[in-house]
Amino acid sequence: MEIHADQESEAEPGTKCLCTAPLGELEPNLTLEDAFDEIEMWHRSPEQPVWQHHAMTQRVEVEDLGHTGDSFSTIIKVYLDGKQLDAAGIGRGDGMNKVAFWKRCTINWTKMVCTNEHYVNWLAGGEWADEASNEEVVLRDTVYAVRDPPRVELCVDIRGVREASWATKESLAPWAAVLVQNRVKAVRDSVKVAPGIASRKVPGAKSNVSEPLDDLDISFDELFDNMAKVLLKKVATMRNVSTIEQTNGTSSEQTVTAEASIPWTTSFLQTESEFRRVVRQESEFKKETGEITVHEVAITEDGSVAWPPWSRVTTVVIHWVPFIVESWVSTSREDHISDKVGARRLQEWVNAALTKATSLLG
Repeated sequence: MEIHADQESEAEPGTKCLCTAPLGELEPNLTLEDAFDEIEMWHRSPEQPVWQHHAMTQRVEVEDLGHTGDSFSTIIKVYLDGKQLDAAGIGRGDGMNKVAFWKRCTINWTKMVCTNEHYVNWLAGGEWADEASNEEVVLRDTVYAVRDPPRVELCVDIRGVREASWATKESLAPWAAVLVQNRVKAVRDSVKVAPGIASRKVPGAKSNVSEPLDDLDISFDELFDNMAKVLLKKVATMRNVSTIEQTNGTSSEQTVTAEASIPWTTSFLQTESEFRRVVRQESEFKKETGEITVHEVAITEDGSVAWPPWSRVTTVVIHWVPFIVESWVSTSREDHISDKVGARRLQEWVNAALTKATSLLG
């Protein structure tokens, strides 16, 4: 997506901004709603890093401040590992972690405005953990939907000074590319998944549900087997995975357990010392009922449950008739969650399985 620097702002007259080319020029065409959808989904599940030195990410904290049909608000905080920074010659020399990214994002869907208040300047690499504070907003960027023609304006202020230069545009280009790539891929996927659809497994509940797969050249068994393969490959390639144990039951039922020291998101964090990075993941596969269940729990290094506790259960069910896939997530706070993020994750999973099923490499 092309972004132009030093443009006259329509949303904030008399000021400069960064502005995209008309969204209709993209292939496939994107709408303003598409753009804001991607912004919200990334903030709720920031799996694709956009901050500097992201390979050294130690942990990502996400705190959901609440969302309704008209608004959404969250806080994201990202730490880089101080020891890794020191080893790479870009640390402070004392193992101090760095806060690479710390902001509050608020989206007003009625006005189509996204406001991001940053407590560290992520464009400049962030701040050391013992110096970072949320007492002052050091950078504010506001994303506006402009209707005629449909495009997106971005107004960036660093310590009260407007920045709309070519350099600022180049710094933000990777972020825009991630959002566009995500949406284009979703639009082109063979099978789409929608949230908030009546569950066929749990009466009265809402799930993420796929389109019917009857017209695709894949059987129930092939879909189940390849969804299992996709999940197991993802588990095997998790960063810092330390243990993978596979328990074979019958030919159609098995359990795979993995432990990995990975960044995980939480809204229960109280203090830095209480954080634990080891996540135990147990995946259960039951082909007879078409069920795949992924249990995740944060544990300490000795294997006991971490405090504060964090856990998540993702349930996927492949139905014979109609031939569809549904999923939902359960946590300690909510029992049956269906949302945009869950729908997108299931869509990615199903389409990856379809690709694997038709690949010569399997």
